[in-house]
Amino acid sequence: MTNFYFDWAASAPCDRQAAETFAETLSRYPGNPSALHRQGKEARALTEQCRRICASSLRIPPETVVFTSGGSESNNIVISSFLRKRQPIQILSSPVEHPSVINPLFELKNAGHTLDFLKMTDAGLFSTDDLKRKLSPSVALVCLIHTHNETGTVQPVAEAVRIIREFEKENNVRIHVHCDAVQSAGKAAPDWKESDVDSASLSAHKFGGPRGVGILYLKNPICPLYCGGGQERGLRPGTENLPGIAAMTTALRQREQNRTEETASALRIRTLFTTAFRKNRSIFLPFAETEEAEKSARFSPYLLMIALPGLPSEVTQRLLNDRGFSVSAGSACSSNAAANKQKMKNPFGFDRKTAESLLRLSWGHSTSIEEAKALIKALEEIIKENSILLRKEL
Repeated sequence: MTNFYFDWAASAPCDRQAAETFAETLSRYPGNPSALHRQGKEARALTEQCRRICASSLRIPPETVVFTSGGSESNNIVISSFLRKRQPIQILSSPVEHPSVINPLFELKNAGHTLDFLKMTDAGLFSTDDLKRKLSPSVALVCLIHTHNETGTVQPVAEAVRIIREFEKENNVRIHVHCDAVQSAGKAAPDWKESDVDSASLSAHKFGGPRGVGILYLKNPICPLYCGGGQERGLRPGTENLPGIAAMTTALRQREQNRTEETASALRIRTLFTTAFRKNRSIFLPFAETEEAEKSARFSPYLLMIALPGLPSEVTQRLLNDRGFSVSAGSACSSNAAANKQKMKNPFGFDRKTAESLLRLSWGHSTSIEEAKALIKALEEIIKENSILLRKEL
């Protein structure tokens, strides 16, 4: 059976060049980067070279690059550092953040800090108007996702930061803005200088690097919650994963060098999907049902959420898997622990039937038009075979 992989948002296939870099680094650099002997110094030199290359690819200063194990740890390092605050602070966040943001935020709330969520608009974006209303001198932390990991909506982070910086000047306060950019890195990442966030998380396995390594962009020092040998500016103690760092650097450089071509290819696939799905009454495209609706919000060219109301997502996922297609059966009204904690199981406002039938299709730089056409055909076959269930929803 031919395998068609459409779950890149969960984990992208590792680039061949990145895998080769990993193996070569593992064999050529046995030393601990903290050791003072020759092998240690060679490992340290390669670590810093990778830091400079990653910084150049991201157009940020090398000293702002902190190597971590991935997006979840990067998010936790920043958010958990606020547990050291002795005076209660106010925290604002979008309600659709990744669990590695939401769960640490609730730990801050349990520690006595105030947590408030921004309203969402009909276009699936957090409301900047609500942000203006909720900003106060007691706000010290704002968490905003850049590209949403399920809907693909690109959130108005730059606009939100401009609002926050103006508020800071008017009220003589300082607010830390953290951005989960895991689904944007290597694809449609913002210009960090222009966006003016204080920190952001990136994960290598989302853009062709290996699992278990990532980057925390940190503009200014923070007080770490845990301690160790002082590696990575004392923020991420522990021996650096040099093979992973080197492989991630290779993948990130590949994405930067080929960004224009890869983005154009991804956009062609998304357009193929949306054009085909809009013609099928059994398929619903949240926030992008019409071309006019899609223009009201920016979307990642690498990700599309669809729904087949009447057919549970787990069933569609299994039927696609039987045909050789890998997709995510995810729901923005997720039943995961983070959503239950929020008591907001449906922050996007989907009706129950739609929420239960959501699928996430995601692809990458090596996905072909032929693979996309095959997925469209498979979905059309599934719809035809299950027409009785789907007809009830029309």
